[in-house]
Amino acid sequence: MTVSTIITCYNLEKFIGAAIDSVLSQTKVPDEIIVVDDASTDGSAGIIKSYQDPRIRYVKMNENSGVLQATLVGIKHSTGELLTFLDGDDIWKAEKVEEVHKAFREDGRIMLVSHNYEIINASGEATGKTDYTQKNIDAITQDNPTKEILSDRVKDSILGYKGIWLGSAYCFKRNSFNIQEFENYIASFPIPEFSRFCYQDHPIAQFIILNNPSSSLAYLINKVLFQYRMFGLNTSGVSNTLKNALKTIKKGHANMLATYTLVSRHKHLKDAQKRQKLLITELDFLEALYTKKYTRAISKYINLSIHSWNGAKRIKELKRLGGVMILGPEKFLAVKSKT
Repeated sequence: MTVSTIITCYNLEKFIGAAIDSVLSQTKVPDEIIVVDDASTDGSAGIIKSYQDPRIRYVKMNENSGVLQATLVGIKHSTGELLTFLDGDDIWKAEKVEEVHKAFREDGRIMLVSHNYEIINASGEATGKTDYTQKNIDAITQDNPTKEILSDRVKDSILGYKGIWLGSAYCFKRNSFNIQEFENYIASFPIPEFSRFCYQDHPIAQFIILNNPSSSLAYLINKVLFQYRMFGLNTSGVSNTLKNALKTIKKGHANMLATYTLVSRHKHLKDAQKRQKLLITELDFLEALYTKKYTRAISKYINLSIHSWNGAKRIKELKRLGGVMILGPEKFLAVKSKT
């Protein structure tokens, strides 16, 4: 099976070279590498163009359109039977492509594969941090389940946002993804710039799961095969200004609307629907809080405390609620970003 790698980049001149190098250093180098520049305004384009490897193709977006559109453009320019993805600030381990290619090759039922990862800082040093996604990956693989049972767990984790890393980890068969139907689906939302604010991974992965036979498998390799670079504002949910916080919330709402609409079409997915509704309520809580609609924020906090959050989460969000109400959103976020 031929392999295409799609790298998306927007103003990542500090990191894009390391990302490309990690693909070229694979024990099984992809057949083609599509680097999509989402109209960067820094030196990213020059760095990408400096590579003379014939497998690398540079695609420049006419205007900044968001990571989902950049990903879809990359898919359209690719030809491989397997589609792999890399964010321009992340790094693959050398055996990444070989491992996922082997999984697809050994079982024709597999349509999607993801794997474990480690967190690094801006300098590329491992932080040693373990997040809830890594804990979930360990939990659903620790008893060495059959591929069928593991697939059910992976699908459940993706549809319910329970902790499967997609992004620079997941890959899928080209023939499992009808890109035209997906684009029509995204275009059906009558919201200005909706696709611009959607993330690239969960909408696509959930679309694939729900539009293929249940016998098609989602597979998980519990090996660290990429490094997620966590720094500044590339970290989901981390914002040091009110403008950035509200932008992150807007992206979250677009993403959740795209995926909740998908799962709501399937009556048997009650758990996924419930979890996604709670995540939407969390975004509503944050939006109300940061726009100073405190009565609404308190109501959402009570609802989530009763129906969703554990003790530690309740305390954390109570501190956020109190901090914003006392300091105001701008000052609270500024203080929080320094801790």
